[in-house]
Amino acid sequence: MHVAILAGSKDESEILFKYLRRILKGHPEIDQYIAQNQRGGTRFTRDYLEFKDTSSIIALPCSMTGVCGHRASLLIVDEAGLKEFKEEVKDEAFEIVTGQPYRRIIMASTPYYYSGSPFVTIYMGAKDWRKLHWGQPDCHWIRKKQIAKKKLNLSAQQFAIRILGIPTPLGRTMFNPKDLKEAFKDKQEIHYTDFSARIAGLDWGQNIAQTALVIIEINPVDKKIRVVKTKVWSNPDHSELIAPIFQLCLNYNVSKIIYDSNPPSAGVVLVKKGKHFRGEMKKFIFTGGYGEAAYHNLVRLVERKLFDAPNDYSGTGETLLEQMRDMQWEKNPKKRTDLVDAAAMACSEDEGFLKFELQKNPEDVRREFEAWADYMKKRSDVNILPQDIIAPLTQEEEKQLPEVLKGNPNDKIWFLDPYLGFLRVMTKREAIGIWKNTGMKRMKRITSARRGSY
Repeated sequence: MHVAILAGSKDESEILFKYLRRILKGHPEIDQYIAQNQRGGTRFTRDYLEFKDTSSIIALPCSMTGVCGHRASLLIVDEAGLKEFKEEVKDEAFEIVTGQPYRRIIMASTPYYYSGSPFVTIYMGAKDWRKLHWGQPDCHWIRKKQIAKKKLNLSAQQFAIRILGIPTPLGRTMFNPKDLKEAFKDKQEIHYTDFSARIAGLDWGQNIAQTALVIIEINPVDKKIRVVKTKVWSNPDHSELIAPIFQLCLNYNVSKIIYDSNPPSAGVVLVKKGKHFRGEMKKFIFTGGYGEAAYHNLVRLVERKLFDAPNDYSGTGETLLEQMRDMQWEKNPKKRTDLVDAAAMACSEDEGFLKFELQKNPEDVRREFEAWADYMKKRSDVNILPQDIIAPLTQEEEKQLPEVLKGNPNDKIWFLDPYLGFLRVMTKREAIGIWKNTGMKRMKRITSARRGSY
């Protein structure tokens, strides 16, 4: 018997195959049945397993070229609800079991797309398929409290699709025009701060698409995301864009860059040339459902009024407002989405930016927010957290104060933010407050990440 495993990409099919390897490799009863090669090793690679009776298991990418020419009695399609599993790919993949003895096909997926999805079409209408359904409420290892929290954060359609696993139609446009009207405003009305973490989303341009960079800041007090800077480049040579990308990130005190994993060569050049970048760089994979999750998260932020951006309408279609206004769940190849993709990566829920909780009681958090809001109303520059959480240092504390925190309290340094879990730019005064209030008096000096005062 031959088994073929199909996933969104070659890497994803190998990840799925790796789970199988963990079960089979080294198993005392199964090892004796695995075929050996001429050197005496087992025929057990990253994507292929062969047994002595010539049975085999192979992992394949979900593409026309990936499925052509293979034959198997059992076909397993993982995440069949993704865009990669198109009608023509489905027809070619099903040919794998044509004419095979005991042929079977298993498809499993979250129903991300309603219209045009072969998986949803079969699930909703086909009578000759056996259907099994599990939602998160059916999984005993998932706490009911977690599901209830997700229900508050997601729209009804998103909750039905991602949590309950029910195929649900979405509106054609991704964002509600009324929500976008509230999210985009004059730049003078957006209250930026110096103590918020800043993250950049980078979407590489390919063919006619542009390379897009979106820099956001995440306010730890009101938990709002504010777009600080957007930039697009039409240059197809990614290596020539690395310098201006890092310069912008330096100018805007970016502490983390999340970049598109495709094409891989661009990411390699970015990491190689960014060895002097003090922040973190992390690639983002848009396939395998991660891209859909990022889009849903961005929609949630806009719906919950947790997303502010300057109104940059130009009529060219190359601004964030115009691209979000025209963004559809079923992507139109003629419409530009580069900036939306970059913004989705920067705001991605998979990075956990919106999941942190302040380690303080609710009353303290309320006072902090009121003090911060009062500063904002006065339209004064805010360089530090409210004074009421930063009490004067005692003589004993001054002796224990790390060297990096001494000097002018208004100087800015890179310092570990325990609420966000990574380094960001802040004033020494705020860093001292974190050092005092989070029990970090014994922490070691972070010399590798310090940029000093500027």
